[in-house]
Amino acid sequence: MRTLLQVVSEAQVSVDGSVIAKIDQGLLVFVGLDAGDTPEKVQRMAERVLSCRAFTDDTDRMNRDVQHVNGELLVVSQFTLVANTDNGHRPSFSKAMSAEPAKLLFQQFIDELHASYPRIKQGRFQAQMQVRLTNEGPVTFLLES
Repeated sequence: MRTLLQVVSEAQVSVDGSVIAKIDQGLLVFVGLDAGDTPEKVQRMAERVLSCRAFTDDTDRMNRDVQHVNGELLVVSQFTLVANTDNGHRPSFSKAMSAEPAKLLFQQFIDELHASYPRIKQGRFQAQMQVRLTNEGPVTFLLES
């Protein structure tokens, strides 16, 4: 499992020209699931996302997580995060989890986040989405399990 976290001052997801989710300050979280991912990995990743100290404190050090700044999370499924790009010019998705089990684990990830923190919004699984964001810093972290 991989999550790409971006600190944003705003972000939104649109499908078919309509905004379906929008946040102000917080984290845009892209989620990619590998074929070998488990519910335990998903639970641990949710904990890591919520506790990632990506926001600065009064001394300009990254000591605050999204909860400490009362930020929001916008969670978007993105299977291309698990692409193998080591060979050739075309990415391989052979290690990506197939759609049905991935949908279940993605929903578990959302549920795990919601269980600890209510300010969660999400994109639409398997939809062609347009994501707009203003990345602050820029601050971006890749978390892998």
